[in-house]
Amino acid sequence: MFVWLVFVTGMRRGEVVALRWSSIDLKARTLLINRNWIELTGRGGREKDTKTHQERTIALDKMTAKLLKRHRASYEQDMIKVEAPVRADAFVF
Repeated sequence: MFVWLVFVTGMRRGEVVALRWSSIDLKARTLLINRNWIELTGRGGREKDTKTHQERTIALDKMTAKLLKRHRASYEQDMIKVEAPVRADAFVF
């Protein structure tokens, strides 16, 4: 799913890593890109704004929306298995 999303949207790797479910509207088939993930040497990583400091919305094709729905269902099932809450602001990956 990660590679597919990069391929069909042209998102940067850090943008995909920082993507949250709250930024995806599966009904409207849109995806909002407004965050980026950066690695800090010896200190892990953190979120920041995008490289261009602008947010953008991308329209998703039917197949990508379908695959994201499956990915979301898998996430929800995993959370139920471990008795954890399903969060709208959870990372997609």
